[in-house]
Amino acid sequence: MTRSSASSDMINMDSDRSSTRSVFALLWLVFVSLFPGAEAFDGGDALALFLGMTVTLVGFCACLGWYARRRNGQF
Repeated sequence: MTRSSASSDMINMDSDRSSTRSVFALLWLVFVSLFPGAEAFDGGDALALFLGMTVTLVGFCACLGWYARRRNGQF
């Protein structure tokens, strides 16, 4: 077996693994979607979810900015 055929076999093997993972992920999503969601979701829950996601996103961006400035030597 030559070197180029060995590397192409490795690429094909990685492609097979990737497609297998994609199929399993798709099947898992279909399986999970069969279960009904919680029925007790009202306006207060939606507001709490929105505020929680907003605070989390702002905090993540603040930490990312702090890390970037520290890495560039601006602090």
